Amino acid sequence: MPMLRVTGWPSSVRQILGWAVRASDGRIGWVRDLYLEDRNWTVRHVVVDTLHRLGGRRVLLPPEAIEHVDRVGRTLQTGLTGRQVSLGPSSDLARPVSGQHGLDLGRYYRFPSYVVSVGAAVVLAPAILDRTLDVHYDRHLRSVRAIRGYHVHALDGDVGRAADFLIVNGSWEIGHMVASIGLWWPARTVLVPVGWIAEVSWGAGTVEVSLPAEAIRLAPGYDPAIGLGPAHEERLEGYYGRAPFGEPRAMAKL
Repeated sequence: MPMLRVTGWPSSVRQILGWAVRASDGRIGWVRDLYLEDRNWTVRHVVVDTLHRLGGRRVLLPPEAIEHVDRVGRTLQTGLTGRQVSLGPSSDLARPVSGQHGLDLGRYYRFPSYVVSVGAAVVLAPAILDRTLDVHYDRHLRSVRAIRGYHVHALDGDVGRAADFLIVNGSWEIGHMVASIGLWWPARTVLVPVGWIAEVSWGAGTVEVSLPAEAIRLAPGYDPAIGLGPAHEERLEGYYGRAPFGEPRAMAKL
């Protein structure tokens, strides 16, 4: 199977919003949103606004269909045709999408284990099998556009707001939440490994973190212009006492 080709992997999900989406026969639209799965912290769906010539529909595209990520050109390339994508399952951004919807997407695009397998992208021949989809709520599926701005709630109170999420290089996994700390300007920006996130509450508009507020406030600062390098990641792991997906260890003393 073809491997995912990367030309400068984006460091954050926020960067991908607005990127162009190209099919095998030309540009078909742009990235409207990404849907994250907050149990295993992966990107489940790419939400694409298609061009007017293709119907102007808002459709769901599985990450497995992305075969090339071009950061320089701000483009996601799929091996599907424009017609295949434009006739794909529509997206309702007003609510999360269910696991049943994911199964229907799998039938439409013919990606095996679409709901549970969201690793490195592969390109398979899609087939239009069933366009009648049932949409249900899935409390573990999050819109990036919606979750940005959620209050970050520590064990002992609010500490700031969720600003972004960082993508593990070369995959569709999420490693860290970018948090904007405090009410002053400019706000201090820190990273929180997603392993410390206990819950994302759509109703309350909060990201619940299993750490005291002071631990988050005093975390190593993060500069989005520089990004997350190996040295910074090592500092974060040492400070928080766990890797993004690791088991808890004793946190470093403040």
